[in-house]
Amino acid sequence: MSDRTLKAALFYHKTGFSIIPCIPPTMDEKGKDIKKPRIEWTEFQTRKADDAEITGWWQKWPDSRVGIVTGKISDLTVLDCDSTDAVQIIEEHLPDNFQVPIAISPRGGRHYYFRHCSEIANKANLAKGLDARSEGGFIMAPPSSGLNGKGYSWLEGCGIHQIEVPVINYFLLQFLSHARVASGMPNDNIPLQSITSVTDRYINFDEGARNDSFFHLASRLLHGKTPPEELEQILTLINQKCCENPLSKSELLIIIDSAMKRIVTRERNLHNEIMEWLALQEGYISVTECDRELQIVTKEQKGNRRVIFHRLAKDEKIIKTETSGKYRVPSQDYTVLDGNAIESGKPLDIRLPFWLDQHVEILPGDLIVIAGTPNAGKTAILLDTVAHNMDIWECWYFSTEMGPGAWARRREKRDPPLEWKFKFVHGFNNYEDIIKPDCMNFIDYVEQNEGEAYKIPGILAKIQRKLRKGVAFVALQKNQGMEWGIGGQQTKAKPALFLTIETDYPRGAKMRIVKAKAFKEYNPNGFCCNFKIIKGINLLETTGWGPE
Repeated sequence: MSDRTLKAALFYHKTGFSIIPCIPPTMDEKGKDIKKPRIEWTEFQTRKADDAEITGWWQKWPDSRVGIVTGKISDLTVLDCDSTDAVQIIEEHLPDNFQVPIAISPRGGRHYYFRHCSEIANKANLAKGLDARSEGGFIMAPPSSGLNGKGYSWLEGCGIHQIEVPVINYFLLQFLSHARVASGMPNDNIPLQSITSVTDRYINFDEGARNDSFFHLASRLLHGKTPPEELEQILTLINQKCCENPLSKSELLIIIDSAMKRIVTRERNLHNEIMEWLALQEGYISVTECDRELQIVTKEQKGNRRVIFHRLAKDEKIIKTETSGKYRVPSQDYTVLDGNAIESGKPLDIRLPFWLDQHVEILPGDLIVIAGTPNAGKTAILLDTVAHNMDIWECWYFSTEMGPGAWARRREKRDPPLEWKFKFVHGFNNYEDIIKPDCMNFIDYVEQNEGEAYKIPGILAKIQRKLRKGVAFVALQKNQGMEWGIGGQQTKAKPALFLTIETDYPRGAKMRIVKAKAFKEYNPNGFCCNFKIIKGINLLETTGWGPE
């Protein structure tokens, strides 16, 4: 049973949502994720399953994803944005400081959670890249898995456990309500550019909507670089001519000030985020990587990013290369030693799975990374390495996902049984703080919140720097077909040994040597080994090491 998804399902049930189990990631003929309930779910549009039913579903189908039924039963309407244009439009129609739970899909889309709104129908392709999930629909919820190895997750600071689900704001509702009718286009797949121009004609200066409308106008004019004094003149004129009950001058100035602060705050926060991201990078970077990993999606954000990168290049914090959009991060991390005083490193006595230690050498302070697709066998590989070294090394196993109970169940399936000699640790925060410098460290696995995967290479570097005579084995998630872990190509920078694991049906799984800095008689980079996992902990080698 997946404890993580079951706990999430029960939490959402307690939150007041109607829960259904959905099939695991499955691909249709076009390569798209099929989202389908595992049960006949019509009745759960009018009644909520109880804890016992939900638990029973996950006992029967432990790989289920968590589905939340939208509409009246859950008091929920969700706007599903599958494109950066859709996200930009939604963000532009949200008032300043408006708080709404936002989930991130495995492909980087966004789900905005609102209280149920009967005026919004459950409809795909409401506009280009925008779906609405309401009465008669359902939505995948975190931490359900996706096809690409990633899962649904809550945007940092915007989780359903952190923010109360709000009523949809007036201006966004007007946008959704009038876009299709006013555009004069067919119902499905209306270009968002058309909707944007149409929406501007639905600015409403009635007393209940005028503040939102003035804030929207102020924001748009500021985006167009209207000087503040002209902005005040324009809005004052509109206020006098268009409002039956005009705002006072002080109220109008407060709205203008709020719009200006929002733009300044966004730019300042983006600068801080980019500086934090750069501090964790080494070697070459690209603006594409920065945009993807920091979720820079709007034209405004990309414009600010261009300005920030220009200033950083001018200050030589980053070095522009001859390739457009590519930069180099200057290295400031080095140690000076007397060349004659440096002793030759002696390989450590460490046993590796599938006799890999006959081909590679491990030195003191080495970092070994095992990047695998979900359920490919990362944990089994780490535990097997513990088993082969715990009699001669002090071993520490740090787990972020497998709890003590799950370990105990897995231990009982070891054949033949072992007397395990290692320390099991869970419930920690900072990875580098737990490292034992002179021991064998096993971290299963390094993960980050959605949108913060760019921090993983920096975390690996910090782990490696904490080592002295010991070593660290670190597991990472990775996407199918990739030779690096979640976090990008820089996850290969620090490890002395970088291995990948992928499922290889029907032969079981395949381990590949992507990078081995120190090897014995010949270079084994690119060599592969096939194996099978029995009962989640026993490894069976099916082919020896050799070129693929």
